[in-house]
Amino acid sequence: MRLFFLVIAALGLSSCATAPKLETAGAAQDLAPAEVAAHFDAYQGQRVVWGGLIVNHKNLEERTMLEVLAYPLSANLEPKTQAQPLGRFILQSDSFLEPIDYSPGREMTVVGSLTHTTTGRIGEMEYTYPVLRPEQIHLWPREQEAGGGGRTGFHFGIGVGIGL
Repeated sequence: MRLFFLVIAALGLSSCATAPKLETAGAAQDLAPAEVAAHFDAYQGQRVVWGGLIVNHKNLEERTMLEVLAYPLSANLEPKTQAQPLGRFILQSDSFLEPIDYSPGREMTVVGSLTHTTTGRIGEMEYTYPVLRPEQIHLWPREQEAGGGGRTGFHFGIGVGIGL
C-alpha cells in the first residue's frame, strides 16, 4: 500500500510545471529594464534573464522585434504577472519568429545580451527601451495548453470530479 502512494505521489509531482532549460550562468536576474534603460552605459553587453508578456510583434525584412512588458521571475523563471511590472524591453532576433507563437499576451522568458537602447512611444509618451539580443527563449504554455481554462476542480477517486 505504501508503494502505491509513493507511485501516485511521484506521478503527481512529475506533472507539475518545471523550470525551462535555460543557460542562466553569468546572467543577471535582478536587473529591471527601466533601471537598465536609465543607466545603459553601465549595463551594455551584460547578459540578463528577463521575462514577461509580449505586447507587440513586428517582423521586419531581416529581423523580428518583440516589445515585452517585463515582470519579476519566479524560482522556476516564470514571469509573475500578478506582480508590479518592471518596465519594457525590446527583444531583437535575427531570425524569423512566428507571429502566431509569439503573439501579444504570450508569456516568455529570455536569456540574452543587452546591445543598445531605442526610443518608441507608448500612447503619447516617449519611452526608452533597452534592446536584448536573445540567446535562448522559452515560451510558456498558454493557459488552455497547460490544461487551464480558468476553472478550479476538485477530484475524488478516479474519474469523479466537481468543477467550480
